[in-house]
Amino acid sequence: MQPQDVSLHHRHHELIYLTKLGFLYHRKRERFFDLCDKTTKSLTVLLGASLLASYVKDLAPAVGAAVSGMGLLALVFGYTDRKQRHKELADGFANVQAAAQAVGDECTLQQVNQWHAQVHQLNAKEPPTLGTLVVLCQNEIAIAEGHRDHVVPVSAYKEFFANWRDFHVAT
Repeated sequence: MQPQDVSLHHRHHELIYLTKLGFLYHRKRERFFDLCDKTTKSLTVLLGASLLASYVKDLAPAVGAAVSGMGLLALVFGYTDRKQRHKELADGFANVQAAAQAVGDECTLQQVNQWHAQVHQLNAKEPPTLGTLVVLCQNEIAIAEGHRDHVVPVSAYKEFFANWRDFHVAT
């Protein structure tokens, strides 16, 4: 194998890894915002329905405020829009990965450079990433590829809140 072939193989492998990581990350974010959206809507309906029950008549102002608050959360945080944005990004990473894997090891340097450019264009459209969630996705890929020695331990607390805030994860 020529040195340029090794470099090409390495860049192709790196590309596949980046597309897997991007796809997995954005699917996780999509699922998170879908869950937020459905939870907010469910609670709004549940609280709204409880206004009709006679046993919460005395709590009507508090329940009404809670319904309004839940609706405000959905409006301010735009769960549906965020979910859609992450879905489109995940689809973009999946398309690049599919194109790169369709050609396989027979790809040219020009093709790999073009696919890397597409990945960078997708990255430019991303909202700021959550580092802890990225580490969790990297761990998931490492396990799937049989590299358990590459897994970075993440505390249960950080893992639970990975979609809400970023934590420094020592590597």
